[in-house]
Amino acid sequence: MIVTPKYCDFCNFESEIFDHPVWRLNDASMAIDAVEQAKKYGVNFISCSIKSGNDGSKLTAAGFRLVDGLVNLQIKTKDLSDIAIMPENIRLAKICDIKACEQIAKKSFKYDRFHLDMEISNHIADNIKAAWIKNSIIGRADAVFCAYDNDKAIGFNSCMLSRDCTVVGFDLMAVDPEFQGRSIGSDLINAMAVFYRNKAKYIKLGTPSSNKTALKIYQSRGFEITSMIENWHWVYDGIGI
Repeated sequence: MIVTPKYCDFCNFESEIFDHPVWRLNDASMAIDAVEQAKKYGVNFISCSIKSGNDGSKLTAAGFRLVDGLVNLQIKTKDLSDIAIMPENIRLAKICDIKACEQIAKKSFKYDRFHLDMEISNHIADNIKAAWIKNSIIGRADAVFCAYDNDKAIGFNSCMLSRDCTVVGFDLMAVDPEFQGRSIGSDLINAMAVFYRNKAKYIKLGTPSSNKTALKIYQSRGFEITSMIENWHWVYDGIGI
């Protein structure tokens, strides 16, 4: 029986994909102890996020590696209110869209922390994104918007609404590589703005700091940086390698 320390969370989703127990460390100062406990209980993967600029020396000492940075951005929903109607090529996702969205997810991500971690195989990283969007469509997300070309899903934007309904966030967004550069991402953002215009005060998102193109696009739409974090990983044995 695995006993998860009080300073960690057991991650059911990642554990199923990795086929190994996974923890999320919430207190970086406990990194060394967390690793000792992980080895004791057969936990193969621990993640930890800290604010950029904070001391990561205890994470380094415990064997964690800095994998990537995440830039958090936000905009007032009303500042996107110039979008009058839902784009014609966007609608809410249906169960029948799952397979197409899974395929988009598997081939669209390369800058996220799982794909950037050389200790995790691309196959596993792809499966994480595919399972993520599937779970979103079947009910995890508040809403999932799909972009279409001749009734074929070519992009998606999964949205999560805060408990107090004041903030809606991009949970996962991707556009099929074959259709990138055609403003599909902007259409998905516009659909979100129209849908949540009278439901949420703010729209927020996080994008990898290494994805300069995405960051530039969001800032051009008026999103402002609110914070930056660092994602650290500890892997006992290469996941899927």
